[in-house]
Amino acid sequence: MFFQDKKKKRARALFEAALAQSRAPGFFGDERLPDNFEARYESLMLHVALLDMRLLEEGREGAEFSRELDGAMFSDVDHALREIGVGDLSVARKVKKMASEHFGRLKAYREALSGDDAALSDAVERNFCSHQPANPAFRDAVMRYLRASAANIAAQPASDLMQDGAPQWAEAPD
Repeated sequence: MFFQDKKKKRARALFEAALAQSRAPGFFGDERLPDNFEARYESLMLHVALLDMRLLEEGREGAEFSRELDGAMFSDVDHALREIGVGDLSVARKVKKMASEHFGRLKAYREALSGDDAALSDAVERNFCSHQPANPAFRDAVMRYLRASAANIAAQPASDLMQDGAPQWAEAPD
């Protein structure tokens, strides 16, 4: 039980790092993401997906930690939905739908990052940039950010991510 609580705390710390990075000002504004709940969640899913991709390369321990990370995210989403007034009876259904979206994004980004720029462009435009009309300059900046962050995180030992919760993100778009 003690080790499980410690793992949950470390996963929560890693989630908090993803949450902070997902709210970087460069992701929001004119011709970028609108500053609303849906777009903030889209940015959060992208950042948690980058971490999940790395953790899932680490076998059972990484998969377990990835589940804890996702659990921290869904707990936070549940709380946020309740805070904005979503009724108790609707929250579980909405969180389930949002979890399905997250796992779909994880698959799409994993496949796109292992492919060419056209595949990544499509994934970013279809998912991350779907909340506003396409802005090619922003889409391209997000693609560069995604590739650089994925490379930085892939170069980090997963044990560091699971211990200190400090991913090495690339610089957010400016």
